Amino acid sequence: MSRVQTAKSQQNIRSIEEELEHQIKKSGLLDADRKNFYNNAEETKRKNNEIIEQLKKENRDLKKLQDELIANKRGASASLAKTQGAFISWSGDIKDENYWRRKLDDAKHLTKAKKERLIQLQDKLNEVSDTKFGVPEESPLMRQIRILENNLDKVMIKYNEAQSIRKTYEQIVKRLKEERVGYDNQLAAIERSLKGKEHDYEELLLLAHDATHAKELAQAELKKYEHKKAAVRELRKTYLDAKRKAIEEREKVIQKLEKREKDNVQTQVEYNTSNIPIQESSNPNVDTNIQKQKLADYEEAFHKLKEATGFRDVNDIIQKFTSQDETSKSLSDLKGEYQDKIEQLVTERQKLRDHLNDLKYEGGEALTRKQIDEIENNVNNAINKCERTKLKYERVQKILVNVKAGIEHLYEKLEFFKLEGKANIVVSDDTLVEGLSQVVEKMKLILQLIKNDASYRAQDFKQTWKDFNKEHIDQFINLNLRDNNIKPENVSRNIRVRIQDKEDDDVSDGEIEDDIDQEVTAKLKQKYGAQAKDKNAKKLNKPNKK
Repeated sequence: MSRVQTAKSQQNIRSIEEELEHQIKKSGLLDADRKNFYNNAEETKRKNNEIIEQLKKENRDLKKLQDELIANKRGASASLAKTQGAFISWSGDIKDENYWRRKLDDAKHLTKAKKERLIQLQDKLNEVSDTKFGVPEESPLMRQIRILENNLDKVMIKYNEAQSIRKTYEQIVKRLKEERVGYDNQLAAIERSLKGKEHDYEELLLLAHDATHAKELAQAELKKYEHKKAAVRELRKTYLDAKRKAIEEREKVIQKLEKREKDNVQTQVEYNTSNIPIQESSNPNVDTNIQKQKLADYEEAFHKLKEATGFRDVNDIIQKFTSQDETSKSLSDLKGEYQDKIEQLVTERQKLRDHLNDLKYEGGEALTRKQIDEIENNVNNAINKCERTKLKYERVQKILVNVKAGIEHLYEKLEFFKLEGKANIVVSDDTLVEGLSQVVEKMKLILQLIKNDASYRAQDFKQTWKDFNKEHIDQFINLNLRDNNIKPENVSRNIRVRIQDKEDDDVSDGEIEDDIDQEVTAKLKQKYGAQAKDKNAKKLNKPNKK
């Protein structure tokens, strides 16, 4: 169906172009006829002026001849008398008859020629006199002359039109002969371009199917992540509720112990006041033992709380879990913003495609094939650039999310260490830089404290990764997950992000994922290796303290 529509549109464009060329040629021929008619009129006018000047000149010459003839007639009689007298006087001198006969014949011939010349001059004189005094316009001769002139003008106009039409058809025939030579090549080129367009259409159709499939997969993955996020949130909520209940129960137990201790002290005081002085000397030792036992119980309970939560303050424990909801909220807001931006870019792309179709199918008379190809190339370049920018944006967004997650993870790990003059903050998009600066300061201070410790030995920290086997790694991973109550599949999210020095648009997504997996593996090895070193150092320090 698309091929038929394309062929029809090309035929319509071709017919419109041929009609336009025909109209241009016709207007050019009409202009040529108009110019020829004007030139012919000017030429006729010039010739008429020349004829008039020639007739005027001939009129003047005829007048001169008329005057000369009148003068000749007056002197003819005198010359004739002289001739007769001379003849009489010469008669006696005639020697040869034939000679004089020839003379007579010559004179007769000359006289006859003069008479004929005279008749011609008289006729011309009569014509000139008639022309001078004019012929009545209503005379049949003038009417006939005007009719003949009108007929001559009509015939000349028709002749010029016929000549212009003949030239037009000659040019058409010449153009058809020229086009006949390259018609086969043009037809083959058009067929090749049509096949290329069909191939491009099939490729675009496949790309559209792939894009639709990728979109469906992305939506399914998004739903999966949303369900997973909801499950993790519920799990954290239950975990937080359980911890709060445990803390409340322990507080109740502590209150009961304190109350029981007060009651015991009171009863002991009453008992001491009622008993003998010998027993009074032994009661302080019993009280001190009870107090030591209670303090040991308190220290053990506090130590268990600290190991379970990683913090010493109850407010810090609550703040840790409440800040995670704010982080997820900020990420969801950022996701909505980027989704709106993507929809805006999609609408702009659709508008550009509609504008391209309008220019391609409605502006056939104004645009040539070359301009349409240039527009298509520009659109394809813009689409490719948009795709590259989109991939680059997705990579940068992924890196940004990893950076935020890494900073939040580091801040949570170092939240137990308090800076002087600076309070703990909730890490969000606005306080990300400040949180990173606090993490750097805390790490510097912790490193300085470790170096200043008397039990610090540099050789303990020079142990390489080769000293730890896979069993140690699994052990530390399990310990870390059990201490923080994190699922193993979420460990890969705790990574450090490597920021590139320059943009690289040619890197594929597969290469980026491989790099991320390698970084995850390396960072996990470093992390659990450091934990193992720390644990070994603690084990070494315990006997010294004892």
